Amino acid sequence: MKKAIVISIFTLIAFEFSCNKGPGPHTSNCYWPDSISSKYILDVNVMAITTFRDSGHIDQEPIPIPSVYVSNISNGFASIYGLNSKESDTVFNILQINIPLCDGNLTDVDLSANLQLPWIKRWVQGNLPVNFGPLDELINTYHITIFDTNDLSLTNFFVIRTAGFINTML
Repeated sequence: MKKAIVISIFTLIAFEFSCNKGPGPHTSNCYWPDSISSKYILDVNVMAITTFRDSGHIDQEPIPIPSVYVSNISNGFASIYGLNSKESDTVFNILQINIPLCDGNLTDVDLSANLQLPWIKRWVQGNLPVNFGPLDELINTYHITIFDTNDLSLTNFFVIRTAGFINTML
């Protein structure tokens, strides 16, 4: 609930102070330096997923986060940052506000797999390709690595990690 309120408030502010708006008190240059944007990249992607889900496309959720949603949210952040106002300074430089994340991260996925399958054994042992087309395609497309195998002698759970942000909230 708290995350939804933060996202709603941010969205309203971003639309009010949008980029390329004519002259006036709310004009923004829509620029934010990498040193600031890098601190908010996870926030941008979480908000993009939330916005995508709220748009009613729940049955079409892709693994990659739709770039149009990421761009819109990022532009919203940039427009607020670009205001060069007391409010934007408070958000980005003084408080360094980030949205609370309750849905986990966007790079790790917990898996349970039948460790008796030969291609799962090859993957866990780091032998690539695993010679199972769909899995090899996913590994190559999303640059997936096995991050944590816990104790596979006791459990069949392990954690995979992608090189970039993906929609792990399916």
